Amino acid sequence: MTVSEQMAGDVVVLTLDGRLTMGDSADVVRDKVSSLLQQGHRRFVLNLAAVPYMDSGGLGMLVQAYATATRQGGRLTL
Repeated sequence: MTVSEQMAGDVVVLTLDGRLTMGDSADVVRDKVSSLLQQGHRRFVLNLAAVPYMDSGGLGMLVQAYATATRQGGRLTL
């Protein structure tokens, strides 16, 4: 799993590439969103076009990232 970051105005676009599964790949994405929130970013778009497979752990991470961003006054969309 690779995650690339691009700014589009005040929105951070995170492009995910690879399988989003429980474990390391889900941790990479969760840690990236948490780090960006700590830096003050509040608006995110996750581009999943290059994710060929996602298991329940990957889906759970997306829900967790959404909840974390929302609690901190942010917004996360797919």
